[in-house]
Amino acid sequence: MKLDEIRALIAQTGSDDWQRIEAPLYNHWIDWSSSGFEGSITHTSRAVLRTDIDISVEWGMHRPGERDEYHPWAEGLFADPDVHSFWVDVFYRGAHVDRRTLVSVDGNRAYFPSPKPTRADSDELVLSPDDAVFTWSVTEEEYAFAAAINDLDRNDFEGLFSRTDVMIVRPD
Repeated sequence: MKLDEIRALIAQTGSDDWQRIEAPLYNHWIDWSSSGFEGSITHTSRAVLRTDIDISVEWGMHRPGERDEYHPWAEGLFADPDVHSFWVDVFYRGAHVDRRTLVSVDGNRAYFPSPKPTRADSDELVLSPDDAVFTWSVTEEEYAFAAAINDLDRNDFEGLFSRTDVMIVRPD
């Protein structure tokens, strides 16, 4: 199975297609420093695809010590202003085959793909917001993947995403 096939399959699923497994989970990030062991973190949730148990996803882990970037596209839109990113890891036959970053908004009420600044008059990414008039965008595939992960947690993804001005674009 190819990675694009796995991504497409996940994007087409709903919560009833998955078997949820709650923490504790066993894929850990071990944090070491020059002074020794600093601790470990793990994902908070795991799901295995019922129709193909070779495919699973884990989500909720953030990189230790990593500060979140500024998210101007989310300013003033949600009751809880905290926006933070986390990883979604995709596994095939136990092998880690993909990692996506989603952004949790409004007190974890929804997870969005991280929007990218895009020129308003084309689909080109903006290197610096000062370079052009721009809008925020995600691809259809990023949107569908995030929707599938949100469905696993029964989040109000579409309702909260509709509050943003983020455009969904079709890649060339």
